[in-house]
Amino acid sequence: MPGTVRLENVCAILCVLRDRTEQKQMEAALQESEKWFRIIAEHSSDYILILSNEGKVTYISPSFENTFGIVREECLKNDLFRYVHPEDVLLLQEKLQMLYGTNEQQTVEFRRLNQQGEWVWMEAHGKAILNEDDQLDYIVVTAKNISERKKYEEKLHQLAYFDSLTGIANRSYFEKYIRQLVEAQTTFALCYLDFDKFKWINDHFSHQAGDYFLKEAVKRVQAVLRADDFFCANWRR
Repeated sequence: MPGTVRLENVCAILCVLRDRTEQKQMEAALQESEKWFRIIAEHSSDYILILSNEGKVTYISPSFENTFGIVREECLKNDLFRYVHPEDVLLLQEKLQMLYGTNEQQTVEFRRLNQQGEWVWMEAHGKAILNEDDQLDYIVVTAKNISERKKYEEKLHQLAYFDSLTGIANRSYFEKYIRQLVEAQTTFALCYLDFDKFKWINDHFSHQAGDYFLKEAVKRVQAVLRADDFFCANWRR
């Protein structure tokens, strides 16, 4: 018959079937996970960076490129620290080395230059991802902009440790500074400056006049201080 294959001397045919349902389900689950990862990474305001076990950049999120602009160029050159603030490079390198050396999660704050030429405070969390043999597979770094938080912290620090009228250190800062000197066994000299009849100035010429007097006095004292001298205020009005 047309289309019929005749087999001579065949006594049996062995057919092997494999159930690939589980494999197909795993492939579908993997594709689903990759899809959700892309959706999250591409629409997240946080910055996501993936490094290989050799330290090479394998992925950067679009938010990284949108904020810093030249990230792809850095990826090709593997120059991760080119636009990091010079004062923060060493700390960032140390944290990265610790992450690769210990596989323990690391957190670091640093400054990085954005497209507008401004230093942006970043907080980065690095996590090591291990394979089935407990060997390093890759590093996932997530980072976020903490510039506003830093401004708020600086404002709180200013309120806590500096005189709001003159801008010089207050008693709290003075006590902290002296403790540091004592703990470091640093030799220092303490000079106490007092203004006579300051209350009389306030009472006779108003508090505005008293404020002006204090600000002017601070300016004149600062004009004769050395760069490493410490000047603080403990006003009693």
